[in-house]
Amino acid sequence: MKFLTTSVWLLAILQVSFAGKLLSANTQPIVVPSLKSWTGGKGEFLIKSGARIVVASNYKQENDKNSRMENPADLKQVANVLAEDIMALSSLSLKVVIGTPAPGDVYLQLGYHANVTSDEGYTMKTSSSSVVVSGQTSRGIYYGTRSLLQILIQSKNKRTLPVGDIKDWPTYQIRGFFLDDARKFFPVSFLQDYARFMGWFKLNTFHIHLNDNDFLANATDPTWKTKYAGFRLKTNNPKLSGLARGENEWYTKEQFQAIQNVAKANALTILPEFDSPAHSLAFVQFKPEIGSYPILDNSYLNLNKSETYDFMKSVWDEFAPWFDSKTLHIGADEYPSSQTAQFRDYVNTIARYIWEKHGKKPQVWGTGIEFDKNQTLSIDTNITISHWANWEDNPRNLTNNGYKIININDGGPVSSYIVPKSGGGGDKIDSVQYLAKYNPPIFGTGYNLEDQKQLDNVLGGMFSVWFDNLGPSTTRWETHSFVGDTMATISEILWNGSQNNTDPKVFFSNVKTVTQGPVNLKLEITSKSDTLLNFTFDGAHGNVLKDSSGNRYDAKISGAKWVGKNFAQALEFSGKSSVVKVELGTKGFNSTLFMTLDISSTRPSTLLSSAEGEIKISQSEISISNDNYTYGIQFNTTLAKKADIAITSAAYPVGSKLYLDGKYLANFTYFIPRTSKTVPMGLVTPLDYIGKGFSGKMSAFQVYDRILSSDEIEGLSKEVS
Repeated sequence: MKFLTTSVWLLAILQVSFAGKLLSANTQPIVVPSLKSWTGGKGEFLIKSGARIVVASNYKQENDKNSRMENPADLKQVANVLAEDIMALSSLSLKVVIGTPAPGDVYLQLGYHANVTSDEGYTMKTSSSSVVVSGQTSRGIYYGTRSLLQILIQSKNKRTLPVGDIKDWPTYQIRGFFLDDARKFFPVSFLQDYARFMGWFKLNTFHIHLNDNDFLANATDPTWKTKYAGFRLKTNNPKLSGLARGENEWYTKEQFQAIQNVAKANALTILPEFDSPAHSLAFVQFKPEIGSYPILDNSYLNLNKSETYDFMKSVWDEFAPWFDSKTLHIGADEYPSSQTAQFRDYVNTIARYIWEKHGKKPQVWGTGIEFDKNQTLSIDTNITISHWANWEDNPRNLTNNGYKIININDGGPVSSYIVPKSGGGGDKIDSVQYLAKYNPPIFGTGYNLEDQKQLDNVLGGMFSVWFDNLGPSTTRWETHSFVGDTMATISEILWNGSQNNTDPKVFFSNVKTVTQGPVNLKLEITSKSDTLLNFTFDGAHGNVLKDSSGNRYDAKISGAKWVGKNFAQALEFSGKSSVVKVELGTKGFNSTLFMTLDISSTRPSTLLSSAEGEIKISQSEISISNDNYTYGIQFNTTLAKKADIAITSAAYPVGSKLYLDGKYLANFTYFIPRTSKTVPMGLVTPLDYIGKGFSGKMSAFQVYDRILSSDEIEGLSKEVS
């Protein structure tokens, strides 16, 4: 009897302890950038089928006067983006309605309910029966929906939120990323995905560099007419249509608006830049009489000619109406100090013209504002400065004299510059060091901002990627491998301030947890194991190529035929009419492709293809095309018989490697003329179609979701031989 009493007593303690755990407050959820304030409640909220996203009926009354874009997205558009993203991330279809919420709904509302003063701040209140996201502007509410989504996808069913209250707002006004689109062209879809990616981490400014050029050797360099010079906007105006050169390396007005529309829907401002009077070879190639030869090389505009001013004003007249941003970047970096007076006059003239004619606020790079030894400042103080070089201008002097600045510094405790494949550590920002050392008021010893006036003039920060080595040296997928982690890192710093005490292991684990949002910039393909595809050839028949990987990625055969018998079968392709429809898109880095082929083609013919590129092969060579550029390798022998081909795909600096019959043969590479260096290329694998040109037989085709070792590749070759 005593034993029974003791048992009951112990059971009661356990029940109370268990109930206590059930009733304990929810811990702060993982969000990047991390939340400023969390008050945990008890329990959870499940978004069920039939739930709605309800927009408060006052959404049309919003007056977001501080928005940096014309006609920002309204709250209904934010709700539509949220619905699309919930569908993409959790396969749950929610209807967007205007009106009053019911239990089980997601409610978005503007106004005083938010209890935050920041334009971009928000609150999110989650109970067991609803979630309410509030903000002073649709931008703030959009950022609240990013937190909602990041928390949502961490639940097992991707539909559950912990009960609790969030109050969150950014520390800095400008939080952004700069892309040199001028020397490497990026397609519309990629820039749209980057807008979504940046929005996921609550960044708000996407600075796009729209003109630039390869370097000229000197003032008399005769190659100026043919040197690469990109200008990315294509107008129908015959007076300026020739500015955009190159095959499809430009955006029409409609295409650029499509980029801006996605950006606006994700609370992001596209900040367009035409860089002049330096970096202006595209303008001089179009209109040679405004070049500086022979005083300076022809990448510099001649500022002693009135027609130079007239022409650049005509460029802005044509394109300024295209832009939704209330700020336009007019470049103004790296013009020779021998032309200081002319440079300052030009910058002030164009800046005033932008403001007076087009009502846009001007921004410049901050070069040459302090050329004079006495550091006399003569550039108008209403021009915002993208501060990039302490040796050009002193941020202390700038802020003391009333300039608003943005820290995009190439130097100081840590650089915000990425120059892919440049060597010297500039290929990629060390995100751990960046997290610890980057801080918008910190520029380095002798340049750091300390007093309140200086600090008040710091608008925020950005980091950048520059293609000094031109487009073919780096693919867009390599670019993302250089940029991805830093995007999350700078968002944390600019949203929450200096992160010197943040544990990098915890932070980057959190970044991995929240993913990169509703985009697939890593080109990932879902797989149950590290074998993504393993097509069965032996004993096969019919018009379906069976996948034995466990993923059931069976492919449809059209125009190709089975040859051989039983366990020595192959699929024979006979040119463009033969195709296997795999339709998996493109596989990104950290993968291996293995094929056994009997090649009949003596000329390069398409073996694999997708929207992102193709692989061509012949008896003497193989090539991979990414971003409209082809990277080839010659075989060390003519392949007149069956051969095993393996390609491992990795980001730079490892790059993609070719194996022939189980042995390493070569890396896919690119020779950079400017530096006379050969660099590895990280190339992605097209997996939509097999064939569409290839002539020959295929008896093995496998794709792995990792990089196989040399020994594993050699083993595969022996296994299929």
